[in-house]
Amino acid sequence: MGKDEESGSTIAPPVSIQPPSSPSSSPAAPKIELHPAFFVGIWIFFSGSVILFNKWVLDTAGFRFPIFLTTWHLVFATIMTQILARTTSLLDGLKTVKMDGRTYVRAICPIGFFFCLSLICSNQAYLYLSVAFIQMLKVCISPSRST
Repeated sequence: MGKDEESGSTIAPPVSIQPPSSPSSSPAAPKIELHPAFFVGIWIFFSGSVILFNKWVLDTAGFRFPIFLTTWHLVFATIMTQILARTTSLLDGLKTVKMDGRTYVRAICPIGFFFCLSLICSNQAYLYLSVAFIQMLKVCISPSRST
């Protein structure tokens, strides 16, 4: 403790509010938990945006190649997934899954094939249906999740 020259009182050293940290361990950043409603809202927004964009491209802009548009969507999704897997920790579960050729062909390929077929058919439908009707169809066919 030091002594104040003018008043003669004792001065206490400053007190640290934070606990001392060792150089080998850094404190973990607090994890932010988002409510599932946030993700549902984002999904609804982007789903509607894709429908409006596809309708504009196929109808207003006169682009008459729904299969090519579907291919572009899937290539973009693949590129973005690879970027996320390499730069974030959002897809860390990929490293723990044991995947061989037989499992890939039996489990992944059928899902991919039918998803592509669904996208092709839905993009083809944009040539004939209104955006409002497509939105109503999506709501009616979306599986409800009950827990």
